[in-house]
Amino acid sequence: MQWRVWGMAMLVGAVCAIGATGTAHAADVAAYPGEIGARCGDLIRPPAAAAIDANSPADAARVGEYSVVICPRISGAQEFRIYRGDTLLEKGKDGAVSFVTRVTGFGRGADAKPGDDITGAGFPAVVMEGWSGAGDCCFTWYLYDLTPGKLRAIPPIVIGAGSLELERMNNFNGLVISALDDAFIGWRAEPAQSPLFEVILAYDKTEGRYRLAQAMTRRTPPNPPPLSDMAAGLRVQIDPGKPTRGCGA
Repeated sequence: MQWRVWGMAMLVGAVCAIGATGTAHAADVAAYPGEIGARCGDLIRPPAAAAIDANSPADAARVGEYSVVICPRISGAQEFRIYRGDTLLEKGKDGAVSFVTRVTGFGRGADAKPGDDITGAGFPAVVMEGWSGAGDCCFTWYLYDLTPGKLRAIPPIVIGAGSLELERMNNFNGLVISALDDAFIGWRAEPAQSPLFEVILAYDKTEGRYRLAQAMTRRTPPNPPPLSDMAAGLRVQIDPGKPTRGCGA
């Protein structure tokens, strides 16, 4: 697997090529080497190049027969495309898009790369994160099975205002997805202070998608005395003017 990444420097170069007048030049396409220039040329030619956002860099990866390309972000939208040769097989769009590579959890180990067997089911895969923008919204993970000759979209994961991470767990083949569920966002608190509950998603080979892993998600509840102490401490933070009492209050 050949892995190629182009970072911020190329985007900055492309933006600088636009010039102080805001007029784009044909040379803008040439500022993106290899896959990005070849696959996103229709998007980054003038006059669209004048609206390129350097804060959301383009990226690309070659995985076997596939080219996975994240085109430059233009006018608040960023498109990803998957090609086999010169044939466009799949594309999508979000406010901003990036490859998901960071892995947390047990032993941590190496980060993931496009083309790794992320699911543990034995096929190369790629994960991209889309962010729609706005203060408390919204994240989506786009997942693809990159088996040669059998490109398949794995059902995306929409987490809203929560967050997602690839996680390595002990005695589990493949990576799970740790999700902070935003079901209670804004519940009796500002969004930034809302409780977000961790749930674990594992790949289900039978259904071909990530599903809730109930056994991994379950946590042993705290004993009543520590829970009561935690509740009292929270009451002090939320409303210092009220006396603190136990959970039954």
